[in-house]
Amino acid sequence: MIFIDDRVGSKEIGKYISAPTTLTRLDAGDFMFIGNGPNGVVPVGIERKTINDLLKSITSGRLSGHQLVKMSQSFYYTYLLVEGGFGLSKNGILEWKRGVPIKFGGRSFTYREVAKFLNTLMIMCDIHVWFTKTMRETGMWLTYLFNWWQKDWDKHRAHTQFYPAVRPVTLVKPPFLRRVINELEGVGWERSGDIIKEFNTLPKLIAAGVKDLQRVKGIGKVLAQRIYDELREETE
Repeated sequence: MIFIDDRVGSKEIGKYISAPTTLTRLDAGDFMFIGNGPNGVVPVGIERKTINDLLKSITSGRLSGHQLVKMSQSFYYTYLLVEGGFGLSKNGILEWKRGVPIKFGGRSFTYREVAKFLNTLMIMCDIHVWFTKTMRETGMWLTYLFNWWQKDWDKHRAHTQFYPAVRPVTLVKPPFLRRVINELEGVGWERSGDIIKEFNTLPKLIAAGVKDLQRVKGIGKVLAQRIYDELREETE
């Protein structure tokens, strides 16, 4: 269920969302739902800003000084959605259309300063920034985002499909033993998890014989012998 704030600026997006929704009064953000995180369910919040609203909030400091602070306190994951198309002048000024700059309070804005502002939010504040052009696209994006978060955390595989041997990104530093096992030739990240379930300390792993290692899922005689030999390899 996607909860939509019942005020103008949020509620009009509901008709474009192809997922269960309900209108309510949110204390923070325009949309929120419960998703599956790495250690259980987590609240996810989304703040929607049109280009004009974004520039106003940059000028006033309301977005970074109030709204996103409150959202970070309310949600485990926070998104900032910037909606609306814009162009650029030759000097990098944001424009509604050619020759018509986007202004607030008589001030125009450069692409550079907006890009730097948003990058600071992403890197320093862990805010996830996304762009859409229309309300319809916003509704589609919210639908896809909601569906992504309904999937079990460990079933997300897109980040490993091109380089399956590379350790996937995790939110916490992996245990020392797993990092050691991952470096063994022919093992890799996924199989290291199966090994650590069977031998949960380094002494137990070192004491394991070839037949003991073969008890682990996916490890045959050849790989078991290779692991056994590598753990006992002497260096000059």
